[in-house]
Amino acid sequence: MNQFDAINAHLQLITLPEDRALVQRWFLRFLVANPRYSALQAAEIAVQVLSRWGMDVIRDSISEDWITRPLPATRREWESDGYRVPRDARPLLVTGVDGRQRELFLLFDVDLVREDLVGAVDHEPGREIAEPAEGASDLGQFALHIEERERRAFSHLWKVGTVLEWADVPVDGDVHLGPLGWIEPVNRNSSCRPQPTLRADTACFCLRIHPDAEGPEIVGLGLSLTAQLLIAWTQGRRAGEQLCGNGEAQVSDLEVGIVTWVVGKRLGFGAHHANVDTFRFIENHSDFPAPRDVDWGRIVETVSVMEDLLCGDLNPTLPVPGQERPATDAGPGLAHDPFGVVGSELALFKADEHGETAERWVLDFVAENPRFPLGTALSLGWQLYRRWGASVAGDVHRLDWVGTVDVRPVEEWALRGWVPRPGASLLVAPGTHGQEVYYLLHDDAVVADRLTSLRSVAEDTPRPLPFRPGPPDAPALEDFAELVSPRELEMLRNLWRGEVIPVIVADRDTESEAYLNRITPPYRLPVVVEEGVNPMHAIIERLSNWVLAWELGVIHSAPVIGWRYWAASEWESALVAHLATCRLGIDCERSALVEEALGRRDTVPGLIRWGMVYHAAAEVEDLLRG
Repeated sequence: MNQFDAINAHLQLITLPEDRALVQRWFLRFLVANPRYSALQAAEIAVQVLSRWGMDVIRDSISEDWITRPLPATRREWESDGYRVPRDARPLLVTGVDGRQRELFLLFDVDLVREDLVGAVDHEPGREIAEPAEGASDLGQFALHIEERERRAFSHLWKVGTVLEWADVPVDGDVHLGPLGWIEPVNRNSSCRPQPTLRADTACFCLRIHPDAEGPEIVGLGLSLTAQLLIAWTQGRRAGEQLCGNGEAQVSDLEVGIVTWVVGKRLGFGAHHANVDTFRFIENHSDFPAPRDVDWGRIVETVSVMEDLLCGDLNPTLPVPGQERPATDAGPGLAHDPFGVVGSELALFKADEHGETAERWVLDFVAENPRFPLGTALSLGWQLYRRWGASVAGDVHRLDWVGTVDVRPVEEWALRGWVPRPGASLLVAPGTHGQEVYYLLHDDAVVADRLTSLRSVAEDTPRPLPFRPGPPDAPALEDFAELVSPRELEMLRNLWRGEVIPVIVADRDTESEAYLNRITPPYRLPVVVEEGVNPMHAIIERLSNWVLAWELGVIHSAPVIGWRYWAASEWESALVAHLATCRLGIDCERSALVEEALGRRDTVPGLIRWGMVYHAAAEVEDLLRG
């Protein structure tokens, strides 16, 4: 459960409806009364204060100013202000932008010792709004209707690919009875990118304001439409897709109204009620609590994002590891020779109690993660096994989740607004140029830039390894066109890069060493086609046998029996073929030989040469990918 879900759970746990309604309204006023802290920090303080004081105090003192402004501050701030924090004072804990927790103390926790210092600390600073970025619109078209500070805030909408504009509608003197503002999708394709120079025709979204709207009403509309868009993004992030607040997401009117009101008050724009439901709820015209489907965590998260956006001052991104080698789970040499290191480790592990579990875990992780080069997947999979152990790696349902483990390079996390949490241990894998690349699990990362994080997750799509069509001079392989998919046909044409050409033969009557033509290229790879069976499996299995013979250096000397080189074992060939077919997106079912290899009872090290198996699988995959 993350921080936002925890906040929602706290507010939903209150049983009596009248108590829940009271706390919800107090909670919103607490957020508004403490703009010195981020919305998340203010919410964390509120939840802890509620637990400390209890319902009776909230109920009896709801009209008092101190009930929403208990002046939380750090020990250093209180000491600068002339107060002393007793040793037995109970701190409140809030989360900083770096993920670390800070201790705060309330006014009721401290003792005044130097009255002459009182007032040294400003307990009520608000957030400043940055000037418009160079090239961004200053919204001069709204200059006669809204103040300069509000225009500065809305000038930063370009950061989410959005602009604020008047609606292009005829003004005929009749009273407009429809909505005075709406979200208009403009460009939803990949060419739409946030940049300061966005205008109405180049933006991703346009917030349209009807000309009948005036003054403060325009500010309220701008806030509510922005809230609608960002709540939809937050909801989409949780659903794993990008949504827009124009009907694609079922955005609660009450949530939109609450976010609008809270942000408007915290930024000093006044109280803006986006709809009647919000007005009745916030102004306490009803004793009923908010409906159960209102997500208070989503409200707090959206307020945080929206404040950052309108202030133009995103949370600072913390530095990523520098030149010093950070703490990792990698053993010596793993980043430079994962095949040799993991192969040796697996050979030694076979005699261990969990030897089979280790082999199965690494095989499944590598097979189910084609987004990484095979050597990288091997390195990451082994480190995760060493970190999690057999209790996690041995999960019988691991195939349901092993391909979705969220692990990325530290640099990619940084671009997405995340940084390593303090004390995180990184994973390391070989880069494309022999350098060490550091990776981070999702659980070891914290958000440093929430707006960037929200946008990047909403737009996230898996990126498989690249695939090239066959070379122009490769044979068309028309005989295979009806037997395999177009993508698989291009894989077969890529074999031409290795001077190999698959050839359909009628039967095994021609099984001979001579038929392989292993002396001069092109090398023919014979294929027997069985009706209703995809020949790719047989081709890849035979190709795996060839590559293993090459790895062993006996491609020109090993005896050939049944078009197979008598070099590597059938188990090793089957394992290579299994890895290649899975990673290439071809039907990925374990053959009987693979299960036999993994379930073997002989624990003699080296019976399966895992380093060679994984290296050969990488060669087969690279050849077929082109």
